Amino acid sequence: MPFAVVMSLTIVAERLESVTFATKFADRKPFGALSSPRDRPESLTARSSVTKRWPNFFQYPCRDDCRTRRAAAEKKDVCLMSRVCELTGKAVMTGNTVSHANNKSRRRYLPNLLNVTLMSDVLGQSFKLRVSANGLRSVEHRGGLDAFLVKASADELSLRARILKRKIAQKIEAAAVAA
Repeated sequence: MPFAVVMSLTIVAERLESVTFATKFADRKPFGALSSPRDRPESLTARSSVTKRWPNFFQYPCRDDCRTRRAAAEKKDVCLMSRVCELTGKAVMTGNTVSHANNKSRRRYLPNLLNVTLMSDVLGQSFKLRVSANGLRSVEHRGGLDAFLVKASADELSLRARILKRKIAQKIEAAAVAA
């Protein structure tokens, strides 16, 4: 068996925390050269003897509080790479592509997301956010990031944007008390 295949099996075994996996299949053929289902190792069949251990961010911390992956990620402070605007909450929509013959096939409507750096006048810092083009127009229309966040509801904002909103509100209140 080639050395690279044995090394990859060893790496997989370490990730699954099972050393027996590599030693069990070290004498078998590579996966691409399997001729019949009988030659396949048990890990490729439905009844697997190897227990898989997933990273912590795939598991929900508690079922009572977190009904969605997004809520679970916000609770554990994990960044999800989802296609959601951080300011407006615009997300992926689903629908149909309808042909001339009225055949319908499912499709996804993706938001026009941009990685932008927006400046906060109150905090005097710039922040990198993933914002939709519509959200960027709304920020400019309301007069900047600070005015947008003060007026926006916390339900639509991401965790990072909510933290920014809280910091801006604290800074504005401190400036009002000092004046």
